[in-house]
Amino acid sequence: MSVDKSTLEFYAREAARYNSVVQEEKFPPLFDAFVARLTSGASVLDFGCGGGRAALALQRRGFAVTALDPSAEMLAGLDGSGIPTICGDIESLPLDAKFGAVLALFSLQHIPRDDLAASLARLCASISAGGTIAIAIHEGDESVRDALDRLYNHWSEASLREMLAQSGLTVDWVEREPSKGFNGRRFTALYLLAALPPVDAPHPAA
Repeated sequence: MSVDKSTLEFYAREAARYNSVVQEEKFPPLFDAFVARLTSGASVLDFGCGGGRAALALQRRGFAVTALDPSAEMLAGLDGSGIPTICGDIESLPLDAKFGAVLALFSLQHIPRDDLAASLARLCASISAGGTIAIAIHEGDESVRDALDRLYNHWSEASLREMLAQSGLTVDWVEREPSKGFNGRRFTALYLLAALPPVDAPHPAA
């Protein structure tokens, strides 16, 4: 899976400024809904963690967090936190890695459109039975570059439901809200929670 060069260069160049702005923002409603589903001490992968704001918040709540991001400059925000970090894209995630839950806050939209299905399948394969994935993404069907030259692939609820279903996950919580990006561009934020059935879940009748 490729990482968009211009997007990565922006976050490397502007990591300090970006993180200082984001630190002042509220978490979306998805975050609390996600946390409410986690069992005590659950292992969580923060995929596309950026400067680590969500990872640190999860750590403070007692969860075992691993943070992954392709930008070393962004990951530097977690230096000294004790949170394990992985610098790279989804291909950098060990094949045998397993987590009780995955958090993807506005990260999947930066993956090239042709790569998302495979990337999401790989991400879902890291979720243990009964686990949850939380996705925040720009809603729509367009691919755009913003004024800061960052790549954004917007996705519809239907498309994400289909991709998640192919990995055995069922979407059971959806919300939307108007939002505004770092550069002031307005968009509709789409929030999804999807779950894998537990090991002992009954199989549907043939």
